Amino acid sequence: MNKFLYSICAAILACCMAHGQTTAYTTPVGYVSQACKASSDTIVGLPLKQPTEAASALSSNPVIGPSVAPVVAAYQALLTVSGASFGSYGGTHYVKFTSGGSSGKFFAIVSNDATTIMIDLNGDTLSAISGDTFSVIKFWTLGELFVPSASTADANTTGNAVVATTNPSLHKTEILIPNTGAVGINLGSSAIFYLYNGAWRKIGQLITTSFDSYQLWPDSYFIIRQGTMTAPATQTTYTVNGEVEAGNMVVNLRTQTSVKQDNVVALPRPVDVTLNQLALGDTSAFVTTINPSLHMDELIVFDNSSAQKNRAASAIYYYYSSAWRKTGQPTTSDFGSDVIMAGSGFMIRKAKVVGGPTSFWSNTPSY
Repeated sequence: MNKFLYSICAAILACCMAHGQTTAYTTPVGYVSQACKASSDTIVGLPLKQPTEAASALSSNPVIGPSVAPVVAAYQALLTVSGASFGSYGGTHYVKFTSGGSSGKFFAIVSNDATTIMIDLNGDTLSAISGDTFSVIKFWTLGELFVPSASTADANTTGNAVVATTNPSLHKTEILIPNTGAVGINLGSSAIFYLYNGAWRKIGQLITTSFDSYQLWPDSYFIIRQGTMTAPATQTTYTVNGEVEAGNMVVNLRTQTSVKQDNVVALPRPVDVTLNQLALGDTSAFVTTINPSLHMDELIVFDNSSAQKNRAASAIYYYYSSAWRKTGQPTTSDFGSDVIMAGSGFMIRKAKVVGGPTSFWSNTPSY
């Protein structure tokens, strides 16, 4: 098994959210590390977030849809705060609601001024009302998570998980982004990046174009694909330094009418989590299996400790008779204490459902 290291430093201090004002506060910070083996795929997420830059409360109900100015599109909503003084967040940050009917949901910021923020609902609904609180957080980007200047072309000396490419036709480390918008199962990648000549590049694009600002979503995994390494190196280390997400997190799980649908997931939690602690089984977000020979929703996990590209599942779980069961094991065995390790990505395969509704899974921290 991979050894994960996490250090949660600094005590949680009381966070007072004054209505209509931004608030300064301190939250725990730390790091999570994982080994990335040579000639292998390591499926990881973002167990820690960027520092919270602002926290406030709505001074009125959000304006949603194109019928009321200044909202210009049906998928946008305008948030208003009195007495705040926001920075510039458009295109680089997201809003995460911390109370009310939309608590745990997060939305990319389209634009903002000192007292208003326009968010992209991305097909979701918004139940927030006046008085509900929210935080403003910067997206992790490739250039901030894997700083180009820290990498070398030698796995023995590189300063992070990434080994820089010297020949753009022969990549040393690649970052694969799953195609989260595709329909079906066993989905491919929507983008593949590599580090070359001091910046992140994208396969299929000019090698002079930088993708350092490419954003990574806090609830989705990505894949670190390592090539062969020069001895004595056998691995690099993926480390995330950041702030602990202390609140609940809502993960949207897509469903289709006629086919099963894969959802790639990674929780922003810096600690190992058991299946029971996911608070997923026996909820509306995860369809319980009635007949163990015909699974409904499945939870698919991966073991990063072995060297393997195009990594296959190490275990497939389903929820049956009020407990987590494991494919290939007796249906009377309870696997609720099995662990998903900190920083690991996993997959939720949703069974087909008439109408293809989206399920909303609210995960609360175990700490």
